[in-house]
Amino acid sequence: MDDQWLQDIHDKLCERFTKFKDLECEIRKRAKRYYYYGTSVHLTIIILGAVSAAQATVKDQMGADGRSIILLFSVLATLMTITAGLESSFKWSHKSGALCSLAAMCAVFQYKMHDRWSKVASEWATQPDERSLYKMRKLAYDDLADINRKIIEIQKRASELGVTGLALKDSSLRSEDMFRVPPEYKRPYPSSDGNGRPVGEYSNEDRDLAGRGA
Repeated sequence: MDDQWLQDIHDKLCERFTKFKDLECEIRKRAKRYYYYGTSVHLTIIILGAVSAAQATVKDQMGADGRSIILLFSVLATLMTITAGLESSFKWSHKSGALCSLAAMCAVFQYKMHDRWSKVASEWATQPDERSLYKMRKLAYDDLADINRKIIEIQKRASELGVTGLALKDSSLRSEDMFRVPPEYKRPYPSSDGNGRPVGEYSNEDRDLAGRGA
């Protein structure tokens, strides 16, 4: 790319998009993990419930006064209660579904971004004029802002779900990147008065001195 500002923001966009992809990958991993947790809990409850339902039959065969049988089914009932309590407390199945929805939203966002870039890049390739360059620069700036908003939205929703590992992701912004002025906004001409001001521009101190002299 010939435009240095476009190259700079393109590099920043690629860097931020990589972080967005890392966040999406972590979402998918968490969704799969919570799905396995939730499925395991449900299967455990089903199995314990089925065994507990056979309590009457086992007592008839082994004797109603068998202390070991009573102890066994008491332990099974306790385990079933604990398992159900874990699912109720951590809501793994609910979190899995919500994170899958977030992952799908990320995928849709990426496809839309890719389609916009393909269209604008094609125009630039066939007709590399100022208009096409302006559209690419504007799209790069808008996409960078969109990715930032999407990352914030994902972290906010993760926080609401109680998924703190996603909600507390570091922004990775360095202090020197916070207020860096793009090259095109820097004055391209040297100072004419030796004080960093072009011709015709005065500081507040100069205006005060001029007022006193009048």
